[in-house]
Order: sequence, then structure tokens, then C-alpha cells
Amino acid sequence: MAKQPDFATGKLIAANKPEEKVRQDYEQQLVLGYGYPKDHIDIEVQIPRGSTSFSERADLVVYKSALGRDPTSDIDGIVEFKRPDRSEGIEQLKSYMTATSARWGVWTNGTDINYVCRDLKDHTRLRENYLHNLPAFGQHVADVGKLKKSDLAPFARAELKVIFGRILNKLYANSQLARRDQLGAEMVKLLFAKIERVRLKADKRPPMVNDILMVRRGSYRIGTVAIVGPRDTNAVLTSELLTLRVNQENPHGITPAYLLSMLSTRTVQKQVPPKVCIDTTLPNLGDRWKTIVVPIHQDANVVAAIGNATDAIITKRRGAWDDLDALAQQLGTLVT
Repeated sequence: MAKQPDFATGKLIAANKPEEKVRQDYEQQLVLGYGYPKDHIDIEVQIPRGSTSFSERADLVVYKSALGRDPTSDIDGIVEFKRPDRSEGIEQLKSYMTATSARWGVWTNGTDINYVCRDLKDHTRLRENYLHNLPAFGQHVADVGKLKKSDLAPFARAELKVIFGRILNKLYANSQLARRDQLGAEMVKLLFAKIERVRLKADKRPPMVNDILMVRRGSYRIGTVAIVGPRDTNAVLTSELLTLRVNQENPHGITPAYLLSMLSTRTVQKQVPPKVCIDTTLPNLGDRWKTIVVPIHQDANVVAAIGNATDAIITKRRGAWDDLDALAQQLGTLVT
């Protein structure tokens, strides 16, 4: 039988057992994702039964430190693994926790996962369906789910692969799709759509006078630009709009009016369509706007002249709105 080193302990294990693959994948999550040191982990740990008997072995044990190995005081958590087609073992996990100091336990077959923990007030009582995750290294059971955004850390690539695989297996077992790869493709689309949505929300800033707005997602008008006026600063911008703000100290003498003018040119607008991709159901420019080349004249006087001419047009248009407001004050509310 083929042997390979265990990920956490280095002990030789049977490489071709289905439940062993589940264990190796989860060990990577414990170490790379939850931060547990490898020297806190052991496998095939004997569990006490009575005062002298150690007849059963837990698949994986996480200790409170790298030194103590007393099952009645030094065990922090226990994980039981089953091969993907098995569903029993929860009661076995509970019995191991009852016989040791474990404050949390995990049962998984690679697709399904269940968490058990000790009651926060009555430590003799075990609770299922209380946790939706296990504590990270150094975290208390009571703190699970209470992380702040600043506490989050990037997932390791190996851990993401395991998590995505478990999600895919779970969805495939409960879907009507005949092809697993088709379901995987749809799952990836949803994940990237969510990532994009979160990123766009993170970019939200209240508009300021002379900000440039560009349509970057929608069924049409992608690449269209406009400039924010004094009456627009209370507007609520949708995630389909990109906000550009000119650094007034830029070395090229670029003003918001000049940028608006250049973004409206044929030279820039013809760069947009090749950069648009389909995001789930709608065309999306995404971050590819950053690769658009904006022409800047080498003569600073020409840059200033274009900016001033555009600014005069913008001022005239804003003045027209002011004139309409004044007219409305005289005649009442205008409806057309």
C-alpha cells in the first residue's frame, strides 16, 4: 500500500484511502487558514475509556500547546473524518469530546461538515448546530463569527481549492445539472460577480464638484462620461458608475475639464469596446478602464486652452440651469 507523509505531522499514512484525502485537505485548512501550528496537531490519538483503557483513536486532535499531551486537560479540538459516501460518526465525535478536554469538534466527509462545541455556560453539555465555523488559533468559541473586517486575512491557495471543492460537491449532490463542470463554471461566475460587487461598493465615495463619472457596466452607453456639478453632490451613485477625481497637483496641468474633453474624444472612446467583457449578464468594463490611454498634449499652453474652452462650456451649461431655477421662482414649478 502506497504511503505518504501526513501534512501536519509527517507521519506515514495510507495515500489511497478516500478518508485520508479528506483528512489531508482539512489539515491544510487548519494550518494555512485557521493558523494552527503543526506541532499542536496529532493524528490517530488514543482516547481514554475508563481509568485504564485507550481502545479508540481520534482521527485528528488539536492540542492547546506544543507540549502538553494529556487528553483530559490538553486537547483543544477533535476532528473526525469519513470518506465522501459516509454520513455516520457524529455520536462518535461527541463521545471523544466527552472523554477529553476538547472544547470544539468537527465532523466532515469532505462534502458535508458539522460542528460541535461545549456549552459556554455548562461545559458538560455538548451543542450541535451552534457553530457555523471553528475557532481560529487563539480564538475563543464565543468569538466565532464576531470577526471585524480588519481581522480578515487572505486565504491560502491550497485552502481555497479545498473549500471550493467541498462547495462544488455539496451543490452537485443537490442540483439538477447533469454535468459537474457546468455547475463549477456557474459557481465561479457567481463568486466573481460577488467579488466585483463588494469591490465596487468599497469604491463608493460621495461625488464632489468636478468629479468625472464614467459608465462602466450596463446594457449600453459604457464609456460615456459626465462631470459633477454643484447640484449633483447629493446624488446616490450606482455601482455601474466609475468616479474619477483629478489630482490638482499633477505635473501635466490636467484639469477636470481637460480630462472630460479627452475622455470624450474618438481616440479614447474607440478603446472602450474591446475592453468590455460580459459580467454574468451585463457588459462590464471592470478595472480595464485603467489601461485606457488618454492623450496629453506636450505643450502645456494647448492643455490649458483645451481645458479653459471646455470649462467655459460647462460653466455656460450650469448657468443655464441657474437661469431655469430663477425662472421657476418667478413662474412656479416648471414641469417641462
